[in-house]
Amino acid sequence: MANQGNQRIQIWSNESVNPTKTINVGGPNLFSLFVTNNEDFYFYYSLNSNHRIDKVTMNTSISVNVMFIENECRGLFVDISNNLYVSIYGTHKVILKSLNISTNTSTIGAGTGSSGSTSNQLKNPSGIFVDINFDLYVADSQNNRIQLLNSTSYIQ
Repeated sequence: MANQGNQRIQIWSNESVNPTKTINVGGPNLFSLFVTNNEDFYFYYSLNSNHRIDKVTMNTSISVNVMFIENECRGLFVDISNNLYVSIYGTHKVILKSLNISTNTSTIGAGTGSSGSTSNQLKNPSGIFVDINFDLYVADSQNNRIQLLNSTSYIQ
């Protein structure tokens, strides 16, 4: 659970009443959180207009920066090929980055960067999901729709 008010991530084991682990992230505006099968935690927070995605593993409490982004993130997803998807709310797009490389290089997976309602545009994307075929589902919040992008339309 992303505990925004206390700037921490809290983890509960099955049927536990109290958190089994607390990770202090040291920054306000903790919003999006995604946990992989191997218990890596990816989360978004902003501090002094620095928007960033960090990673913490279950065995540690030390966060490592994965990437900087230009605006607020409302959704994160890591697919089975270790690609990170990030919905950028204020710039109306979803970007993706391979976690197998160390550079901050990303590509646009959905949207154009301009607000709109045509089939190739988004308006304030929020939640995202990627299925086993790498098809991307985007909650296009201000257009009141779910956009489905076939993997061939955004994976090069």
